[in-house]
Amino acid sequence: MVSKDDLEELTQALTIVLLRFRSFFSDQLGCEFFNLLTIKQHEILTKNLHKSKKLFIYGLPGSGKTIVALQIIEKMKNVFHCSSYEILYICENRPLCEFVRMKNVCQAVTRVGFLLGNYTQSVKHIVIDEAQNFRTEEGKWYEKAVNITHAVAHKPGILWIFLDYLQKTHTFDCGLPLPCDQEPQEWLTLGLRNGTEIFDAMKKQMRNILRKPSDRNFPSEQLKTLVGEARCGHSLGGILVKPKVNDKYAIADYIVKTCLQYFQKGYSGKNIAILCNTTKERIKYWLLLKSKMPRQMRKLKLSVDFTGADDAKGDSIVLDSVRRFSGLERSIVFNIYPLSGSVDAGANVLLCMMSRANLHCHLMFERPS
Repeated sequence: MVSKDDLEELTQALTIVLLRFRSFFSDQLGCEFFNLLTIKQHEILTKNLHKSKKLFIYGLPGSGKTIVALQIIEKMKNVFHCSSYEILYICENRPLCEFVRMKNVCQAVTRVGFLLGNYTQSVKHIVIDEAQNFRTEEGKWYEKAVNITHAVAHKPGILWIFLDYLQKTHTFDCGLPLPCDQEPQEWLTLGLRNGTEIFDAMKKQMRNILRKPSDRNFPSEQLKTLVGEARCGHSLGGILVKPKVNDKYAIADYIVKTCLQYFQKGYSGKNIAILCNTTKERIKYWLLLKSKMPRQMRKLKLSVDFTGADDAKGDSIVLDSVRRFSGLERSIVFNIYPLSGSVDAGANVLLCMMSRANLHCHLMFERPS
């Protein structure tokens, strides 16, 4: 007689064996497998719903913070018997906000929208995502969130903040308390969203960041412990490629050629993202690829469109800046990193780029003209 635990382990083992055969089908199955693993991740946190009304959750790149945050919101609705309207999700960038809003599990706003809106009467619980990339120019978002959730009428409410200083992509004050005052905490150190080859490269980059942090409030000692505990939660290989192309024309040609190969294997635009460092660079590659890609696609009698991160759930290739794609992911990601020497928080940006790819990461370094 096979026990439930034995059956679950056998099923996972068979799935991993199937996934070792690289194909479009195995990649789709691989992404679903990542989703199943991430569901288990939230069990680490659900025990804290009654114990910790305010909680700082440090999640390493690829630990599934956004997906776990959405699962926690669902759990809140059941445990506290509240409506979607009474829970507020806050993030920095609009594409991630739209992605969460489409889930219809809660209200979702950007940090700027939160500061402009009045949520005192309607909202009881707040979940904040990617808090390391918040800013303070428009106002004190953290104090406002504390005041709402600690109102007497809310008994108090939940205020959970997901963050990752290793993926902070600017050098401004993010508005959080000093790391030493961020208590209580939980840590997510299990890598679940990236293939093992990509995860290993990400872990190496995490160590590079720890050697020379770009932020004066960077909690180095704490993050060293987190990175020391980091491990990949599966054995799905993935692919990390660093092609020897370093000018914009060669990079564009490589992307077109490789996309053509992917399309011939059954992939489509919805599986692919192309990420640049800035919006200016995104416009440059938009113009290059819009002139090159259609000619090649016509050879296969295919059409291809590009879109921004706002339409990340659509069927087109996403071409945008890595900051606007923050919190989102695709199976295949082409990353274009500038070697100009003027990238703010450059090591962190490179880590963010790699973490957006589930299974195929193409990393290209563009030299200045």
